Amino acid sequence: MHDWRYTARSQLRGKILGVWPSVHQRWLHEPLERQGVLKMTILKEIAESIEASTGVDGSFSTSMERVFLLRSSEPTGPIYTVYEPSICFVAQGRKLVESGCYRLIYGAGAALAVASPLPVTGQVIEASRNAPFLGVRIELDLDLLRGFHSLTPRKARRNHAASGLTTFRPSQRLENTIHRLLRLLDNPEEMKVLGPLAELEILYHMATNSSPALGQLAVPDTATARTAWAAHYLRVHWREAGALSTVSERLQMTERSLKTNFVALTGHEPAGYQKHLRLQEARRLLSLGAPLLAAAASTGFANARTFQAEYEATFHASPAVDAARLRQLFPAELEE
Repeated sequence: MHDWRYTARSQLRGKILGVWPSVHQRWLHEPLERQGVLKMTILKEIAESIEASTGVDGSFSTSMERVFLLRSSEPTGPIYTVYEPSICFVAQGRKLVESGCYRLIYGAGAALAVASPLPVTGQVIEASRNAPFLGVRIELDLDLLRGFHSLTPRKARRNHAASGLTTFRPSQRLENTIHRLLRLLDNPEEMKVLGPLAELEILYHMATNSSPALGQLAVPDTATARTAWAAHYLRVHWREAGALSTVSERLQMTERSLKTNFVALTGHEPAGYQKHLRLQEARRLLSLGAPLLAAAASTGFANARTFQAEYEATFHASPAVDAARLRQLFPAELEE
């Protein structure tokens, strides 16, 4: 006997399958397209907020202690500085950042995570008058970051240090938080209350999803956390000749183990890291008008010829030429 119910089901299934591909495509792709449009809209609004707060080229502090803005209407030469633990987000343009063996390029919609104090070379490589480079750097409060240690994914808790300089694509939620933070710059009253909450939300995203190194920093006694402490100690005590031995003793790590983890985290060997910090300080002193011999001696270089050779190898210019150029480019920032 013919089963009319089977026939009906077959005909209905045929009709459904006939239209399913188009229905499926709309269902699958429309939300993704809306997400893409939304992310582009947020990115544009972040760029507009930075442009409104700057208007001219330069690096700017803001009314929020740990938030800095950068604008450049043309590609720049290398800029040498020391980054504190931070997140650097690009809203428009592209940038190159180098530290030791690390060399990273990131552009609009991407971010750089910095997990320890790092001597870096930064360079804007894509910018124009019609589309200037626009970025924001948010320094991270590591004491608050450690409050999220219980939320850090266990798979991130490795026995060796993670890279302290990485690029990543922020989630839509993190982009939204950065956007809200920038909008608060126009409202001092709201900023006092909501600014710290937005910073805390950024720390949460960085510790739990965005950066393995920052996630490990939140967990006590990981290799990354211990090595980051070593980098911080050398950053503060860079004048001390025996600082490296002190670090090894306090961490109860062999010099070989410390070196391996230190290179992984910072891109530098410990001795090279210290040397870069000394040269950065000497560069600052020279730009403020200090004589070459005085700048060399105060940063631990007993021999002026050795100092000059190391300086030229690092900054690709003689101390006198580089200091004069630096005074022209960043007259106000050198006083900080």
